[in-house]
Amino acid sequence: MAEAASLAAAEKAAGTDQVVTGDLSIRFVYPALNGPFVAMPTVVSQSEGDVLCRVDLVDNRNDDRLVSISTIRTRIGG
Repeated sequence: MAEAASLAAAEKAAGTDQVVTGDLSIRFVYPALNGPFVAMPTVVSQSEGDVLCRVDLVDNRNDDRLVSISTIRTRIGG
């Protein structure tokens, strides 16, 4: 879910659908219990060749509790 959200954010930021995940790191903060879950991407930095996103995954039914934080570097071009 975090990867899909970051790819969508990278596509929008780069203005192309030619993107691929390069690196992905996930930090689990709290157990994912109920759902539905919402992935909220934020573009942290962008260069000509890649986009770095942070994705917060929250449990929407559990007071929007933060479930995980992902850092994902997406490569542009293909």
